[in-house]
Amino acid sequence: MNHILIYQFDDAPEELQQLSEHGGDEEWIIIIPNTILNKHHGYISMFEQKFIDNQEVEHENYPDCTIYISAH
Repeated sequence: MNHILIYQFDDAPEELQQLSEHGGDEEWIIIIPNTILNKHHGYISMFEQKFIDNQEVEHENYPDCTIYISAH
């Protein structure tokens, strides 16, 4: 994958929604290929500043990607 995927939480695939530990205040699921993260480190700081609570998860259907579940 060579692009960033952003889902509103309720529109994300169920398999990704089930990974959340936030307990109901989720807003977004963001999938970033590690090749993009390695090339553009600014993405991480952008997400840390923009979203109050990020949970980083992994899923077998998205190898070599970093997945963030954000909540407020």
